[in-house]
This record gives sequence, structure tokens and C-alpha cells, in this order.
Amino acid sequence: MRVALLQTKLDAKSRAANIQGLIAAIHRAADTDPAPDLLVLPGGCDTGGAAADRGLSEPVSQTVRETIAFKAREWGVYIAAGFHVQRDDVWVPSAVLFDPDADVVAIGVQQTDNDAESAPPALFWSCALGRIGVFEPSASSLPPDVDSLGTEGAFIALPTGLAMTTKRRRAGKENVASLRDDSSVRGGAYWGVVSPAGAQKGSPDMNGPATFVCAPKGKLLAAADTVEETIVFADVPLDPVLPRAWTGRVNCDGQAD
Repeated sequence: MRVALLQTKLDAKSRAANIQGLIAAIHRAADTDPAPDLLVLPGGCDTGGAAADRGLSEPVSQTVRETIAFKAREWGVYIAAGFHVQRDDVWVPSAVLFDPDADVVAIGVQQTDNDAESAPPALFWSCALGRIGVFEPSASSLPPDVDSLGTEGAFIALPTGLAMTTKRRRAGKENVASLRDDSSVRGGAYWGVVSPAGAQKGSPDMNGPATFVCAPKGKLLAAADTVEETIVFADVPLDPVLPRAWTGRVNCDGQAD
């Protein structure tokens, strides 16, 4: 499976400019030879990297989600990206996987204080390319028993964002650093981490690339060598699998059809 990591700029000041920037980045990545099978965008695509409580509404978030879903169908690719969803009347980060039919086939949502024991932060989709998952990076610190999430042999997209609370920001950075530097937390999976352009500016504690693909044993298959806008490509050797039995797909609102 060929993966493209889109370290692109997000624009919190202009919703139109933010959407146009995301579209342009998708076109640049998809219109390459050989063409990628999966594009991974940063987190916070619907807010332009701003905190979700700064004027985010369901129509605004849905417009961005539907735009990216349409691009997945237009180019015939999978796209993973980070958005926000409402849970317990608050906006929380999520990681979403669109298939080439523009359906949401996997979604990992940050847990709230009221459901800390419920839905796992990573979910998967099985297809002819292999097993693909999405992980919401600030959901929690990666558990020492990450194998229990069923990550073996999968590729997991981790869209990271910029605007989080101190606790979420710390968890996200710790997860990125752990995946990059500690093979014990990878659970036998390939991980694709994508940060917005400029994410490392003023963040010396990152101590390494913030956009990269790492193999289960720790080898970096590809990594960004800049904090500016760039596209990182990697070939990930996954085994094809039969699709999981689903009672229904998930629509762009994160609800079962």
C-alpha cells in the first residue's frame, strides 16, 4: 500500500482558505505517479488548527468533512484526517477514515471524562489493501498492552493537531515520541503520523520529525525533513484481508447508516 502523508498548513483565520488549502494538498498528493492508495491529513482540519470552542459549529465541521469525503471519491483513494465531533455537549478530537466511496469506514474518537471506559481510541477497516486503522493521538497515552487493540499487521493513521488543552497536547506529543522512539508501544503495526506544517516551530521537545511512517520494529520508512509544507510518501507492505462484516457503514457525522 502506498501512503502519502500531507504535512500541510491549516488556516484558522479563514474557513474558505482552509478548505481550499486542504483541497490543493489532496490534489498535489493524489496526482502523482505512482498514485497513493491512502492520504493522511493532519488533525483539526475542520477548525484550521484552532481550538474547537472558537466558533466551530456542526454545519462548518460537516462542510469540511464532506469536502474531504468527496475528494476521496473523486480520486478513488482512502483518506484519513482529523476532525471534531460533539460528545457530552463538547467538541472532542476524532480521527476519521474515508473509503473511495466517500463513506466513513473507521473513526477513533477522544474519550471524555464520562466515557473513559468505553469506545477504544483506535478502530480499523479491512480491505484489499490490508488492515487500516485510525487513532486519535490525544485520546490517551498509548497503553503498554497496545497489542490488545488488535494492531498486529495493520497500518494506523495518526492525524495530530496543534490546538489542544495542556493535558491533550502533552498526551499527543508523548504518543508521537513513543511511536517514533519506542518499539514496545507499536503493537506490531505500521504507524503514519502527520502534523500540520509548522507544528515543530517552538516545540523543541519533539526531538525528531513530527510527520513520519515507522515500521513495527522501529525503522522510519519515511519522514519529513522540514517543518514547512511537504508530502511524504512511503510504501507499506500490508497483507490484503477480507472486509469485516458491517451492519452498516458510518456516515460523515460519525453515525451508523
